Amino acid sequence: MWATLSPAAELVKKPAAPANPPPRDKTRDATETKGWLGAIVRDMTPGEADERDFATNEGALIKDVIPGGPAANAGLQKNDVILQFGGTKITTAQSLIQLVGTLPPGSVVEVIALHGKKKWKYYPMLEDLVSGKAKLLAFLGATRLEEFGMTVHNLTPETLETTSFRGVAVAEVDPQGSAFKDGLQNGDLIERMGDTPVHSVEEFRQLIEQKKQNATSALLYVRRGNSSTFIYLRLAPTAQ
Repeated sequence: MWATLSPAAELVKKPAAPANPPPRDKTRDATETKGWLGAIVRDMTPGEADERDFATNEGALIKDVIPGGPAANAGLQKNDVILQFGGTKITTAQSLIQLVGTLPPGSVVEVIALHGKKKWKYYPMLEDLVSGKAKLLAFLGATRLEEFGMTVHNLTPETLETTSFRGVAVAEVDPQGSAFKDGLQNGDLIERMGDTPVHSVEEFRQLIEQKKQNATSALLYVRRGNSSTFIYLRLAPTAQ
């Protein structure tokens, strides 16, 4: 269905949804009651604003949409700029993230976004953070390393594009697993194994298997917040 959003056109894509969003259940975990849009966003630079003939660098630039997430299902795309969310003007990416988190899953929100040089309307139905996290980790190639009791994933394209960080991120560490006992924590960034840089989950797994051939532990160079540390990760020998 087409309508008019002066002075440009708008595309209306509204999913079937309850007339009213479900009420918050205060007995549930916070991650289950906060909304999730399924878009990786950042602030627009002045240069990016100029490219779009946009007067300011306000708004949230979509760097990626998570497959199967609310943003993707509603038709939002990479490089679209979210200008309004539920009638609220978006001034920064952080303001959008905070606003999404105030709404419960199931909410259908009107989003006005800049697509190319035209403004369009979309109506994503928010999901909860639990299902959202699972989709995000799948998008980032998350892998569960059972022998260490941890889950690692690749860095987001946005992180690779805008920072010098390289490596694989630790998404979750089981307190009963060997990785936790060796000192790894949720949120750590594994940058190197010995002198070898780590660029992806697959490369990390390959390095582990190679190391097992002649060693019982691997020296990891780990970035944690604003500091760095070395951790020896114990290795189980490869079955012959």
